[in-house]
Amino acid sequence: MLTELLNAMMLAELLYDKTVTSMRQLSFTHQRENQKAAIRILHVDDEPDSREVVELSLSLEPDLLTRSCGSGREALAIAANWKPDLVLLDLIMPQMGGMTTLSRLRSRASSSLPIVFMTAFREAEEIDLELVGAAGVIFKPFDPVTLAGTVRNYLPN
Repeated sequence: MLTELLNAMMLAELLYDKTVTSMRQLSFTHQRENQKAAIRILHVDDEPDSREVVELSLSLEPDLLTRSCGSGREALAIAANWKPDLVLLDLIMPQMGGMTTLSRLRSRASSSLPIVFMTAFREAEEIDLELVGAAGVIFKPFDPVTLAGTVRNYLPN
């Protein structure tokens, strides 16, 4: 009787493990399907606090999938493989600034990829965005609650 009880408990544990594994696989598959349909936003900023605020702001929208990085070089590597739908790019960064990063992204990516500067540098209003290939500018500080809507305005229909 004890052997039968132990066997039943082992069988129940095995079934439980298989059920949990199946549920995890379904959840992972569902997440991957949602990511495929998600709008991919690459955020490039050398300031960790800024990256965190942007990521949190955009995560309020379930169809926006955000990846952040701290340099232009990282952005080029990520964009090559991840294929973002839009890039939010800090204008002033050490080593490789926003203008250089934009130029290199443009040479490697589709010309229709919207690249939007994010900067506290108010003189950016004087930049001929069309000439440099940027879709627009979002000035810091920005409103975290409305950031997703602002970003959506730059996405192609």
